Amino acid sequence: MGVETPRPRRPAADPEILEQLRALGAPPEAIAARRSAPAPPPAEPVEIWADHWEAFRWFRACASQWRYAGETAVPLGLDYGGAETAARLAGIEPTRQRFAQLRTLEAAALEALLERRRERRA
Repeated sequence: MGVETPRPRRPAADPEILEQLRALGAPPEAIAARRSAPAPPPAEPVEIWADHWEAFRWFRACASQWRYAGETAVPLGLDYGGAETAARLAGIEPTRQRFAQLRTLEAAALEALLERRRERRA
């Protein structure tokens, strides 16, 4: 069994993020809102079963391989071509079993992303 310790989250008012917002031309009210937003709670470590460790590593390697649609960037799922490349570059053999596990992780993540999106729009 592996243990994944989450990376520390940046505080809401991280100076680097605020500077990036300014550089991208964000309106002053958006920057002020970010500055006053509470920091997210720290993430708890999670245990990953040994049989799923490589699929979890693969999912983490795919962080930049999500496909989005439309002007509002609705998440659609992973780009499987990019996911396969990410696996190989991370030293993970993309077997059929791991791909099935990856798709399970993708479905759960997509559900959470869409739920968060609905909550923000409500």
